[in-house]
Amino acid sequence: MFGKRKPGPATVNRELRCLARMLSLAVEWGELDQNPLARRLRLLTEPDAREAALEPDEVRRLLKACGDGIRPIVTLLVATGMRYTEAAGLRWAEVDLDRRVIRLPAERSKNGEPRKVQLNDVALGVLCEAQARRQARARETEAAGRKLEGAGLVFPHHGKVRPTILPQFRAACETAKLPRLRVHDLRHVAGSAMASAGASQPAIAAMLGHKTLAMAARYTHALSSDVVAASAGLGAYLTGKPCRAGGLRVLEGGRAGEARPEGAADAPADQEGGPGAGAVPGASGDAREADHAQGRTPAKSAAE
Repeated sequence: MFGKRKPGPATVNRELRCLARMLSLAVEWGELDQNPLARRLRLLTEPDAREAALEPDEVRRLLKACGDGIRPIVTLLVATGMRYTEAAGLRWAEVDLDRRVIRLPAERSKNGEPRKVQLNDVALGVLCEAQARRQARARETEAAGRKLEGAGLVFPHHGKVRPTILPQFRAACETAKLPRLRVHDLRHVAGSAMASAGASQPAIAAMLGHKTLAMAARYTHALSSDVVAASAGLGAYLTGKPCRAGGLRVLEGGRAGEARPEGAADAPADQEGGPGAGAVPGASGDAREADHAQGRTPAKSAAE
């Protein structure tokens, strides 16, 4: 059932509860006289949940330690809070760079409902760079008379076979002196970062795609602007500089303000808080910079 990996206490407890419920149903349906586990079920002690909050400099240290092959997807995970399976299977048809959003269909969402993932400057920079790499690969394969493999996937080598980044991620964590960090912990890092930037709990739940019975009634009423603010706050937390998501601009320390009008000049790169300050390795600090780097105008879409 569990393969070569030894199950943890939480997994064993879930299996025991499931078995006990099945036996209770058998009693209700007249298939058994009594439930042999009734009043005898002893659950294992589960360890406390691990803290996965990282300081911004620890996140940057981790991303710097990641090799070029996994840095883009790891950056996207920590900048959005997406699940690894969602990011590894991400398709360009689900990405809207103009509206700064990822639209995950119901069949790719864990809770079975479609959801939107807001893109802050960090996440948008990763996707713009991935698009530039895809276009370069397409030109090379076309010139060689070959067919481009995985053209519809944002991360082709991650989407083919799962998982593929675990050994490299573990090595990066060791290098960054974060040995206990797991890939899934990046979701908790993102949630903690949004909370520290002042995002509301419903907005964080909506951004991460959480849907428990306790939270459903609360986060379904989260304003779209709150979710955008949560995404922008996460970007500002990671980079230590002003960050945008949608039309909202979040400053250092999680302070929110209106986005600058299009065409407004950026601060000089050597000025504190400017585009060069606190940059996340492998991610563009501003969407316009990423567009300019690949000769792309904001009107272009990811589907092109």
